[in-house]
Amino acid sequence: MSEELLGRARAGDRDAFTRLVEPHRGELHVHCYRMLGSLQDAEDALQETFLAAWLSIDGFEGRSSVRTWLYRIATNRCLNVLRSTARRPAVPGAPVQPAAATTVSLPEPTGAGEVLWLQPFPDLMLPELPDRAPGPEARYESREAISLAFIAAVQLLPPNQRAVLMLRDVLGYRARETAEILGITVDAVTSALKRARTTMDTARTPDPPSPAPSSPGERELLERFVSAFTELDVDALIALMTDDAWVRMPPLPFEYRGSDAVRRFFSAIRANFGRVDRMVPVRANGQPAWGQYIRDQITGDLHIAGIIVVGLAGDRIYEFTHFETAVAPYFGLARTLSVPPGQFVVAEVAEVAETSGVEDQSGAVPPAHIGDLAIDDAVVTDVVGVMNAAFQLRERVLDQWQTTVAEVVGHPFESGAPAGGEAAGQRFLARAENGDREPATDVDGLGGPAAMGERDEHDRWFEADRGQ
Repeated sequence: MSEELLGRARAGDRDAFTRLVEPHRGELHVHCYRMLGSLQDAEDALQETFLAAWLSIDGFEGRSSVRTWLYRIATNRCLNVLRSTARRPAVPGAPVQPAAATTVSLPEPTGAGEVLWLQPFPDLMLPELPDRAPGPEARYESREAISLAFIAAVQLLPPNQRAVLMLRDVLGYRARETAEILGITVDAVTSALKRARTTMDTARTPDPPSPAPSSPGERELLERFVSAFTELDVDALIALMTDDAWVRMPPLPFEYRGSDAVRRFFSAIRANFGRVDRMVPVRANGQPAWGQYIRDQITGDLHIAGIIVVGLAGDRIYEFTHFETAVAPYFGLARTLSVPPGQFVVAEVAEVAETSGVEDQSGAVPPAHIGDLAIDDAVVTDVVGVMNAAFQLRERVLDQWQTTVAEVVGHPFESGAPAGGEAAGQRFLARAENGDREPATDVDGLGGPAAMGERDEHDRWFEADRGQ
């Protein structure tokens, strides 16, 4: 630690303070995440840590390192969050009713999850993690201590036990140092650690080690998984998973364990969605992950439906976790992906007809099947090309289906036509005439890591003047 840098920070020099604490930002963020299990809560706790450090820099006497001093502040900020009675929803004892809680009809779960606030942590935001334990007192390797299974198990510990476990078995602090950080006795540290280790040993599963990241073994397994999942091939998915595999969906409380329960789950998903249109690979918690995209049947665009993280055990998958889209921007995943010209096929045009409410004529070809007819190998290069292809289709089915696709998407409806179908047709025609396409960006304006990096986070530390 530079005495000059510390002196300047005490004198109110922002740049000096930033240089003093910035090297510890990444590991402190991970520490807060391990304590809280939520990426967003961890980010808030990190900002509060730096603000508290800035406001109390005058009281830092230098008897410990800056790193230890920051860990003391961060740990206590996290403990304050954990002790807040308003933070977590009351789940125990609540009835498990999948069908009432979600628009997708799910089978009866194996049990109810307890860690409903769990969120994934992007590998892009992880500091460089060593392969071995970070200190002589640590019991967990760095990769294990960031895995989803580890984070979920830690959330079941009481706050004090959680803090002691993090400082002793993850960070490698000695008992005396841990006691000083938490302001408790060494005996209290020893007692809390013993109870925490008992709980964690019960939660740990003796799975075979996972393949090394980006190794040929991992790539081959993940390619098979993506192929099976995008097609929602239930048999292929079950063949890739261990017999006691878990499926979890926080913040929904439904959990499925074992081949039979997992099969019922994926069969229900297949019945509702049919297929997944795109999987964008990312990594979370040191594990393989993807952004899951589903096609909008009106516009043809792809909308993010969730983030999937899998846990690997040897050449099998032992855990499948589906998360909501709230943290997608942290992974650089756009909310919407526009379909390149030529990929919005006539099947989507048929879907407009199907959802418009137009009554089928006698002997008509069902609209859902029209997209299966060939159109002379037409190459659709843009939205206008889609309309041209639709008019070709009209000529082929005119004798069977009097209300054609062209009339659905290209002409005003008669007075008795459903309003919803008319609006859809007018929107489609307007986009075709104008050649408009939505850009492949985040429609909510949230931005990914690059956009987040442009904001001056340091100003958030100093929104309040020192001493207030």
